[in-house]
Amino acid sequence: MKGTGKPMNDLKLHPGRKREERRLKEKLRKAYGQIPEREYEPGAMVSIASFYRKYTKDSWSLDDITWNDLDMDRIFMVMNQTSSSSGEEYLYYMLRTPCADPGILNERERLITFFSEHEEERLKLSVAFAHIGKTKGLSVTEYMDRLLELEERSNTVHIVQAILGALSIAALVVAPTVGILIFLAVMCVNIGTYYKQMGKDRPYISCFRYVMRLLAQAEELEKTSIPEISGYLERMHRARISFERFRRNSFLLKEGQNLAGDLMESVTDYFRMFFHLDIIKFNSMLEELKKHAEDARILMEQAGILEACIAAASFRELMPYYAQPRFCRKRILHVSGMYHPLIKEPVPNDISAQGGVLITGSNASGKSTFLKTAAVNAILAQTIHTALARSYEGAFFHIYTSMALKDDLLGRESYYLAEIRSLKRILDEIGEEYPVLCFVDEVLRGTNTVERIAASAQILESLSGRNVICFAATHDIELTYILEDDYENYHFTEEVSDDRISFSYRLLPGRSTTRNAIRLLKLIGYEEEIVEKAEASAEAFLEEGVWKRLKQKEAGKSEE
Repeated sequence: MKGTGKPMNDLKLHPGRKREERRLKEKLRKAYGQIPEREYEPGAMVSIASFYRKYTKDSWSLDDITWNDLDMDRIFMVMNQTSSSSGEEYLYYMLRTPCADPGILNERERLITFFSEHEEERLKLSVAFAHIGKTKGLSVTEYMDRLLELEERSNTVHIVQAILGALSIAALVVAPTVGILIFLAVMCVNIGTYYKQMGKDRPYISCFRYVMRLLAQAEELEKTSIPEISGYLERMHRARISFERFRRNSFLLKEGQNLAGDLMESVTDYFRMFFHLDIIKFNSMLEELKKHAEDARILMEQAGILEACIAAASFRELMPYYAQPRFCRKRILHVSGMYHPLIKEPVPNDISAQGGVLITGSNASGKSTFLKTAAVNAILAQTIHTALARSYEGAFFHIYTSMALKDDLLGRESYYLAEIRSLKRILDEIGEEYPVLCFVDEVLRGTNTVERIAASAQILESLSGRNVICFAATHDIELTYILEDDYENYHFTEEVSDDRISFSYRLLPGRSTTRNAIRLLKLIGYEEEIVEKAEASAEAFLEEGVWKRLKQKEAGKSEE
């Protein structure tokens, strides 16, 4: 069986590789403030989310609907300038759990600002995190969970087999003829049981290696004596010293064998297999890890916080501009010059809301993008203490969306059912300690016009003035009149000429007054007759309040 053959304590760069160290440092320097160059394998985000899933069971976080509506995976990918699994998983956890604790957010701001302003200190940490690296296949949290679920191991059988191995070698010396038979028999049994056991254990060795690298780099970071992160290093130190027995003789444990490689190393590999040395060490390391699982979590969490804040500092550098948010006890949201991080040339917009906001306008005019922009900014403000805006002031919110729903074909649930369930979860959240900030795109689009307007008006009315700020986008102008007492009206508009359409993407006060949908038919190339009849039909409805049949039965024609 082939493998890397690298012992677990071979963690530091050799002095003769200083040039590679400088290259790594320069690579990290250039990567800062840039879009990360990384491709994500299918299912990668599920693994990255494992720390979040494990540690948010009893606290509020962004639910899956909101996360997916806002395409937060892509925002995470743009921000994910991390080199270690701990940093990557903690950054995801941070984005999924908007914080309402000013102390935590102020501390994140302190770290982010420090890393933004102190390049050399930031690079020292970044190099250390690059040496820690990332696990493959599963996340480090998943590996840890599976390790901790393994049953207790006893080394008695393996020690007995090691003793038998030693006796068989002695037999070779004392009685060579019989001894060779005894030696071969013991070797077959020992190596056979070795492969059987290590076949089960080998997938977990990469987690042990990760912990070893984390311990080694934590020790190296302690030597840097950076006062601004001394508290984190002290907590890592207290957790690290409990792993002394875990680290002792860890060179015995390797991820694979080099039986076809260097002769001396191959002999060493056979020696370990014959005497079950790495199985014995694996079991002792597993016992130590189980004893100090909480210390391992502290190590990964403290390292993760530091690297996540470096990633946030890099994200700030990448963006055109940003503001530190201001939080207050009032149920308000005041943002100026806000923009979306995934749009290359965004059009900034302002909004000031204390209650409901109803937004109208044609398709592609900017309604949905505006909702997502406001929601994303609220999330970034309460996670990485960063608003992509000129200024941001608001309360600490619980944030929900109901925007990009789909039919559940396998569950046989229609779009309308999915939509009303989505809205119901927001209504159920109202009345909690923190105000709700919610964003609804095209309320109840999955049903007919009459019932949609009637039900939408009641639902939106329920989402106004009850410890909630609701932003809703709609094509139904009727709602702007029905809800005029509860919602401020804003709109997006466009200009349609004879041969083109243009959008300003600027949020304007008041309800939409343009009707350009039919004119767009002509712009796309529909026949003139279709366009003219559609315009006439719309004008007739606006004058009389009823829709006329398009064709009347011929006079005198008998009914069939």
